[in-house]
Amino acid sequence: MTKQCKKCEQVKDITEFYANNMAADRHATLCKVCSREAAIRIHRQRRSDLSLSRIGHSRRIFEQKLKELK
Repeated sequence: MTKQCKKCEQVKDITEFYANNMAADRHATLCKVCSREAAIRIHRQRRSDLSLSRIGHSRRIFEQKLKELK
């Protein structure tokens, strides 16, 4: 059985997708590779956000830095 990843749009075997009991086909919409990349990106962004807030930037500068990261 195969499925198409919503991010990389490649058709891969169903074993290349994590289980997701909430989905109709019981598998995630992103393949394992894309899921890992997204998790790493989110982790780095949150870590950067936290470090910016610790430095004591004003709210305006903090929001500007967030936009630059995206």
